[in-house]
Amino acid sequence: MGMPKKLTKALREKRRWVGFQCIEGSTEKSLRRDLSSLGAKLIQFQNDRAILSVTLSNYEELLKNINGLGHKTLTSSGKIRLVRERIGLEKDSKRSKK
Repeated sequence: MGMPKKLTKALREKRRWVGFQCIEGSTEKSLRRDLSSLGAKLIQFQNDRAILSVTLSNYEELLKNINGLGHKTLTSSGKIRLVRERIGLEKDSKRSKK
């Protein structure tokens, strides 16, 4: 038996990228802890801004919870490049090296 076929792009679960302003004093560790319970993954954290990834099915609930924790959502998109441009973050150099 061979490997199962890879899902096509149309069949994969859709994701949204959310850019937000963190509350003062937030650390990467505290954000990861808060977001794990919300079904989101922290992708990038610089200064007081962050980008996270969430499935489309959890998107609306996540926005309510992020803002409820005191953070401020700034933008969201289906493309991480657009979120980075809108909130002024550079591509994370340590992840781009292969």
